[in-house]
Amino acid sequence: MTLEQPDGCNAKVERCGQTTTITLEPTGLIRGYTLPRIVTGVILCGFLIWMTRGALVSHHSPPVLEVIFLLALWAVALSLVLVPIQLALRKAVFVVTPDTLAVTIAGPLHRRRYRWARGELAAVDVERFGPYLRTFTWKFSLFQDPRHGYCAAQLCLYSTSRFRWTGGIKQMLTGRDSSELKWLASVIRQTLEVPQEPPWLAKNQTNTSPRLQ
Repeated sequence: MTLEQPDGCNAKVERCGQTTTITLEPTGLIRGYTLPRIVTGVILCGFLIWMTRGALVSHHSPPVLEVIFLLALWAVALSLVLVPIQLALRKAVFVVTPDTLAVTIAGPLHRRRYRWARGELAAVDVERFGPYLRTFTWKFSLFQDPRHGYCAAQLCLYSTSRFRWTGGIKQMLTGRDSSELKWLASVIRQTLEVPQEPPWLAKNQTNTSPRLQ
C-alpha cells in the first residue's frame, strides 16, 4: 500500500524493487521558522562587537571573569545564528528496505550518516517532546512552532536496546512539518514492519510524552 503525501510535503519518493528512497529537501529560512532566530543572533552579535571593542580599547586588561562572560555570550550568539542555518538548509535522505534503514542528513555545517538493521529498531514514531530527550531548555524555544504554540515535532527512532543511544531513542529532523514527519514515520514502519510504540513504553503507562495524533 502506498501512503499519500500530505499537502505541502516537499519529499521526493523513488521506488526500485523493495527499496524506497525518500529525499526531504531543505525547509528554507521562512518555512522552517528559523529567520527570527537568526535575526536575534545577528542583533546579539552586533551588541557583543560593541562590548568586545570597549573591552579591547580600555587602558587596562579586562578581568578574567569579564573575558569568560564575553566568550560565553559569543558562544550563545553564534549558536543562535549557525544552528538555525544548519537546520533550515539541511537535506535528509532515507533509504528504506525490508531489512535496513539508512539515513543521511547533510547541511552546510556538517553531515551525519546512520544505518540500522531491522532488528535494531523497536519502533518509529513522531513526538513533540520525548521523556528521554537530553537537551537544554533553550533548545525548545529555538524550535517553537509559532502556529501551534508548542515545541516542534521530531522523528523518533527507538532502539531495541534501551541503552544503545541516550535513553534508547534517536531524535532527528526537529522542526520540520509534523504532518510530513508522520507520513515519513508511517512509510518507514510499513516497510520495516515495526510498531509505532516500543514494547517497554507500551507496558509502562507512566509515559507522558505528547505523541502527535
